[in-house]
Amino acid sequence: LGLVRNAPRSVPTLLMEDPTITQIYCGAEFSMILFEDGKLFSFGNNYFGNLGTGNYQLQSKPILVMKDATIKKISCGGNHWFLLKENGELF
Repeated sequence: LGLVRNAPRSVPTLLMEDPTITQIYCGAEFSMILFEDGKLFSFGNNYFGNLGTGNYQLQSKPILVMKDATIKKISCGGNHWFLLKENGELF
């Protein structure tokens, strides 16, 4: 869920509050948040390195991905994602 505690929740729970969030993307067990300035954060299970953090560790709170990039678009699948940078590079 992106919270420090991994306790079950039966009601909607505030994860973060930021008016510059533009899109939210979900994979099988991970999520990504895109901001107006092109910054991308990911969190959740990272079994296949699908969070883009350079490791395979579970990430319970959102963490910045590709720090020096401006992200234009992203698409998530089960355990993968595609990312289009502002300069046209596709990852």
